[in-house]
Amino acid sequence: RDAFVTGQALARVYINLNKFFFSMFRKYEYENCKQKIHLMAHSMGNQVLKQMLGELNESYILPFVGEAILAHADINFTSFEKTEPMYKLQKLAQRIHIYVHKGDDALSISTTTKNFSKRLGKVGPSNDQDLESSTIIVDVTGIKYLKAPTDSILDYKMNVIVDHWGYMYSEQMILDIRKVLEGVDEGRIESRVRHDKKLNY
Repeated sequence: RDAFVTGQALARVYINLNKFFFSMFRKYEYENCKQKIHLMAHSMGNQVLKQMLGELNESYILPFVGEAILAHADINFTSFEKTEPMYKLQKLAQRIHIYVHKGDDALSISTTTKNFSKRLGKVGPSNDQDLESSTIIVDVTGIKYLKAPTDSILDYKMNVIVDHWGYMYSEQMILDIRKVLEGVDEGRIESRVRHDKKLNY
């Protein structure tokens, strides 16, 4: 319920932001600052994003988000099918990275407590052949973790147990995300190996 209400509020924020940009850059003809707005959603944050996109008419969606990062997404693995709201994210963002961890036990628990569908952040999209070339699936299964921090040892141990917060505790994943935000071509990011059969994987 929280994700549903928050997604509706985020949709209103998006519409107002759209109006603001239209006013600034078209009506008053201010020069574009060339900075980019990026978007990152972790776990249930993807439920909020999905709800937001479901609230938006496609005619409202403009590609002013640079990079969209979906980390350990706790949504249905069919969420990027053409009839689903998340499919619209490919129109909103210039590039999308979906981080998948096959050993994410938090998402396994989610499958049995929220609904009985596979989770996007654990198995990837159901229709990876139909995705646009700018939507990249990054498998981070088996990533190494940083040394335990002294201030949040419990959080760190929980991550090592369930593999759900790699964007905070894995140097490999942190560096990968930084390269994405810097706009490095997906094929040139170090430590990545392209799948021999799947185009976006």
